[in-house]
Amino acid sequence: MKLISKRKGKVVGFVTWKNIGKPKHKLIELTRIDVNKKYQNLGIATDLFKGMLKRIKFRKLFLTTHKSNIVAHRFYEKIGMAYETTLKDHYYNGEDELVYSMFRK
Repeated sequence: MKLISKRKGKVVGFVTWKNIGKPKHKLIELTRIDVNKKYQNLGIATDLFKGMLKRIKFRKLFLTTHKSNIVAHRFYEKIGMAYETTLKDHYYNGEDELVYSMFRK
């Protein structure tokens, strides 16, 4: 599933997610959130994230990100996600991946 952000008719950012497992488990993976460099630091990614949260029902929402992507770590923590664990050598070139998640009752 996808949500996009437009400015003056042009796509400037998007967020994608998918259900994992059976629907009754309500497990959602945030697969990507991306904003064009010209439009970063304007709150667009935060708005996309909040828009996604309004559209999904979940018990657990999670994502993975490169250990080296410090900007992403700060963003995910700012929007309420918590660091969960590190997956060693999970991505290409032996880079670790960090798992962030949030829960709803």
